[in-house]
Amino acid sequence: MRKFRNAALAVATATTVAISGVSVASAQDGQTPPAKENTGSSKPSAAGSSELKDKIVKGLQLDQQATGDQLFGKENWKNNDEIKAATPMWAKIADGLFITTAAISVFGLIVAPIYNFLRYGINR
Repeated sequence: MRKFRNAALAVATATTVAISGVSVASAQDGQTPPAKENTGSSKPSAAGSSELKDKIVKGLQLDQQATGDQLFGKENWKNNDEIKAATPMWAKIADGLFITTAAISVFGLIVAPIYNFLRYGINR
């Protein structure tokens, strides 16, 4: 019964922590701040700026397509300069994230349970 109470307490705590991060935004009605005049600043505003979007699309090359051979083939972007130039940046980042998550998954599925067994044993 004690383990059940501990599990229920853990679930209640996790739920409280998860819900406490949610906040509600509200605004007062009828009060509109005065519009600011453009001072001729050279910096574009980040909110709703199509220039920022264009920079991101251009930098990550989101308008280009990638094939599986460019990423996972025998001759891929890691060992061939011609393919490296043709592979968009977003595909290179995705490939790196794929390798990283695979390594973390191996750790979580193999190393962590072995550590847990060695640390706490099977009879606890």
